[in-house]
Amino acid sequence: MIQKKLLRSSLYLMVCIVLVLSWCPVYGSETKGEKAFSPGKTLPQFTLDSPASAKERKYLGVKEGKPFSLTQIPAKIVVLEIFGVFCPHCRKQAPLLNKAYKMIRQDPDMRNDVKMIGIAAKGTEDLVGLWKKQLRVPFPLFADPDLDIWKKIGKPGTPCTIVLSNSAKVLSAHLGEMEDSGKLFREIKAFYGKQ
Repeated sequence: MIQKKLLRSSLYLMVCIVLVLSWCPVYGSETKGEKAFSPGKTLPQFTLDSPASAKERKYLGVKEGKPFSLTQIPAKIVVLEIFGVFCPHCRKQAPLLNKAYKMIRQDPDMRNDVKMIGIAAKGTEDLVGLWKKQLRVPFPLFADPDLDIWKKIGKPGTPCTIVLSNSAKVLSAHLGEMEDSGKLFREIKAFYGKQ
């Protein structure tokens, strides 16, 4: 009886691990060689659907019902976070990004010229909504269920934080978990001062 319970528990644990890994296939899967998101390169173009929320559309400066690209966001700097909804490292990093967002919004110079967005690699609309609610993410998030955007930008591992100019030129890219929201804020502010 105990052996059956132990076997069942072991199988359950193995299934859970396989499911998590299959839903978070992007962690640590950066491409070899030159990356599309290396500093100095221009990020490949892709479009996002206009957010359903009027508040998020206003924040991004985009129109209702119209797809848009990152270069259409009226900002000097766009911070793009690529994350996986089942990635534990992404979940741990989310509060740090929330703090960086708040610091940007409190800075009178940068508040209107620096925008943040997140793209959930392999995330559905429902999972992204749950992520946003559970982690209290204040900036717009977008689903990439078929990994189309993730593939276009070079299949980065998650989390991946990319700081871009308004022309989608990569200013910096951070693969993996960051530990300091202040450091990210200072880096963005330094780039902002040069734009």
